[in-house]
Amino acid sequence: MNELIPISVNKNNEQAVNGRTLHEFLDVKTPYRIWFPRMCEYGFIGDEDYLLVEQKSTTNNPKNPETIFIDHILTLNMAKEICMIQRSEKGKQARKYFIEIEKAWNDPDAIIKRAAQIDVQPVVISKIKVKQAAMLLGKSEQWLRVQLQRFPGELGYAVKTTGDKYSYHISPKKLYEYSGIDVSKIDETVILIKAKTQQLPSYKSFSETLKQAMVERNINQKELSILSGIGKSSISQYLSGKNVPNMKAMKALADALDIPINHLDRR
Repeated sequence: MNELIPISVNKNNEQAVNGRTLHEFLDVKTPYRIWFPRMCEYGFIGDEDYLLVEQKSTTNNPKNPETIFIDHILTLNMAKEICMIQRSEKGKQARKYFIEIEKAWNDPDAIIKRAAQIDVQPVVISKIKVKQAAMLLGKSEQWLRVQLQRFPGELGYAVKTTGDKYSYHISPKKLYEYSGIDVSKIDETVILIKAKTQQLPSYKSFSETLKQAMVERNINQKELSILSGIGKSSISQYLSGKNVPNMKAMKALADALDIPINHLDRR
């Protein structure tokens, strides 16, 4: 595959794209210093979706031969979303390129090859993260976060911080009791290979179950909202797979559809 846009690897071993390079390829007329903050208004988060870096550039001024300018290193996911936002042929071309690059990167053979090239001692995990625990359990991160909110103490707990945000904590001991996985004997490389070579479930399975139950009982979205007391916007998110209900809402949906709750909660 010909290199359309240079791809690097960040400190988290994730593929990354230079912000100014992407801006130039997309042929955006708006200056980068104005364009990038506008892109961030779509919900991208610093230190998570991108990193701010300072770059040096030479000048023609003998008194000031170098100048410093701000650049950004974007995750591939952020780069793909930005390409969609542009709604241009260049954006479509770049997004398609990133998808192919990501597909090759996530190929199991490529994952194992990269892991074999690591010449440092594996780092034993002392504090398990949500992402790592989800990978080991073969679940999605969203599934695990909901479990921590709904069933505190089973695998760990969730602490509400600000607004609708939570801080999640996994108990290695509870993880072992739940799954038989001893975190102290697993290193980062094992998690990397396991995570990339398995199919992680998503909440689409719940949305499909809900849709099927509504069809079988001939209930539309508006009627389900009235019967369950749940807002139409929330039900719309459940049906699209963007969100799942908590236990209280799950019971309300099951009662409205006149079905056992475990018929819906099959995760």
